[in-house]
Amino acid sequence: MTGMMKDQDVLRFSREMRSLVRSNSSGIIVDVSDLHFIDSHGLGILVYFHSMLVKNNRRLYVLNENRDELSYISGLFKSTHLDKVLKIVKSKVEIFQELS
Repeated sequence: MTGMMKDQDVLRFSREMRSLVRSNSSGIIVDVSDLHFIDSHGLGILVYFHSMLVKNNRRLYVLNENRDELSYISGLFKSTHLDKVLKIVKSKVEIFQELS
């Protein structure tokens, strides 16, 4: 995802996530590295799919390669404490290390 996730973007994201959830993969990666804004509905969708995957012993990885700790997205995850709930990784290597 790039730019902003709001309104129609959230609906499109939700449809894509539903499709990925049906794929039975062990995990899904959502790349927010180039995302500058996400509305509350978008956050709710992330949490919803995280919960759905966890119930099925699967994982949602939120990839944020943006190293700026003061970025909107990093601050949003911290201020909402979603950084404690979601598996937020800073590189694809972290994901592959966990899976191996």
